[in-house]
Amino acid sequence: MSTQKVTVITVVYNRAEEVEATIVNTLSQTYPHLEYIVVDGGSTDGTLEIIKSFSDKLRWISEPDNGIYDAMMKGARMATGEWIIFRNVGDYFYSKTVVEDVFSEYEDHGESLIIGGTRYFVNHYFSDKFRNYPQKSYFEEDPAHHTSTFIRRVAQLKYPYPEKYKYAADCWFFITVLRNNDKFCKTNKIIGVYDNRKGATTDNYDQTLREIIEIFKSYGAPPEIVEHLKKKLKHLLTVKKRRRFFLFNIFYKFTRWYFGYYRGGWHKYNSLPELFG
Repeated sequence: MSTQKVTVITVVYNRAEEVEATIVNTLSQTYPHLEYIVVDGGSTDGTLEIIKSFSDKLRWISEPDNGIYDAMMKGARMATGEWIIFRNVGDYFYSKTVVEDVFSEYEDHGESLIIGGTRYFVNHYFSDKFRNYPQKSYFEEDPAHHTSTFIRRVAQLKYPYPEKYKYAADCWFFITVLRNNDKFCKTNKIIGVYDNRKGATTDNYDQTLREIIEIFKSYGAPPEIVEHLKKKLKHLLTVKKRRRFFLFNIFYKFTRWYFGYYRGGWHKYNSLPELFG
């Protein structure tokens, strides 16, 4: 088994109803060389008091920040591990042994990323996804998801998140790492469970798409891919406008169920614990 230290970083702001579950899930990891850091943005709803109750098991900081990616970089700079992974509030490790399982098999060849699978869930359904890069380019499909990717700390510090991106800076980061020919490897294990029902990216998906379009254009993405994203954004804005109407909202929910679950390979579950390995 590898003895490399892994730092888990949670960033949070006013999420008292969920922060404890994420903390407990992280602290349950069996990997012995684990450091845990929580970066709070100056919460006022009781979140900080919950964090402080775990002070003997983690390091924390609480102060205003300039958004989620600024907070994530604070955590990266505080970290002392060779590797970091972001476990933000509402996200979980798939199993208690997943970090140990990954690093018991890992052989260090200087990789900047260890990319695993993600279990996404929305409403009563979930789907498991493994990234297709390099079979597909990073313009066709996201090469990695930060919930399920171990990042070598020096790489995160080498390519800090740009302040101008508030929702898609992780997309910029992964493309930048791979564009600069940093090494990566994959694991066939599901690492993270991601709540796709809410969060900064989901709640502001139109802004996320605008930023991705800008990032893709800056890296010279094929025009047809940029045009596809523009059409996707236009469709999203149309749906958001129409969902204000009751009957359309019912139709929208039905089509999501039909094509996402019945036809799309999604799996139904009745409670959150059923999602974990």
